[in-house]
Amino acid sequence: MGAPQPTRLVAYGYDLGGLTSRQWYVREVDEQGCLTVPWMQDNDFQWSAHNHWQKVTGLNPDEFRIERIGFDVIHHGEWDEEDVILAAVAEYVTDDRTFHEVRDQPYNPAWDQALAEALRLFGLTPLQPKPAWLERIAYT
Repeated sequence: MGAPQPTRLVAYGYDLGGLTSRQWYVREVDEQGCLTVPWMQDNDFQWSAHNHWQKVTGLNPDEFRIERIGFDVIHHGEWDEEDVILAAVAEYVTDDRTFHEVRDQPYNPAWDQALAEALRLFGLTPLQPKPAWLERIAYT
């Protein structure tokens, strides 16, 4: 078992920034660039987001996935300091054919609706003006 290997992540959504970027790409930050949302704990965005989502919705944490609720919190970047994408579509791909299959699928307006609901639920205002297809390096 060796070190995690990089792969490509293709996702439709918002790049929220994080530890790899050394900044958050949302308006809810203080002068030092730290998130100011009340549900954030211990600089662990994914755990905090899942915990907050469970408290607000009352749903089981196992239901926090794209197939069930229309969005997910996806990590990418360095293994120990990851950035976050709020995604309505996300796939880890290893070849160009799969990359294009994911990226070239027909647009679904439900993606934007799910992302807007997630932003409202988390109280986040991304600096990115609208959802977009993103390609990042991820470690799986």
